[in-house]
Amino acid sequence: MLKQIDEIDAKSARVVRRAAEFFASRVKRDSPWDFGDYRRSIGVEDVTGINGTAAFTVGTNKEQGPTLEFGDQGVDRLGRRRNHRPQPHFGPNEKHFHSQLEIEMDKAFDW
Repeated sequence: MLKQIDEIDAKSARVVRRAAEFFASRVKRDSPWDFGDYRRSIGVEDVTGINGTAAFTVGTNKEQGPTLEFGDQGVDRLGRRRNHRPQPHFGPNEKHFHSQLEIEMDKAFDW
């Protein structure tokens, strides 16, 4: 019985990882182009906790991430005016993660 539970846990982790990687590829494809540094920074990280539930995060470690996604207007501390339009690339691709998760679950568990 424990072996079956371990197999289900492993399959579940693969399913979630594959869906997260698919989501990351869609986000990279739609991200603004800037010599590739920002695009290359978008990745998948395993954040599985001590309880063992499979969890992955898709994101970037670049400071410009929120500004690119949501835009930015106003004046900075040096008095320069900012007017960056939003260029959403994470939000619009969220639906692809959920559909890919269902596809991967169907494949892994023969549903």
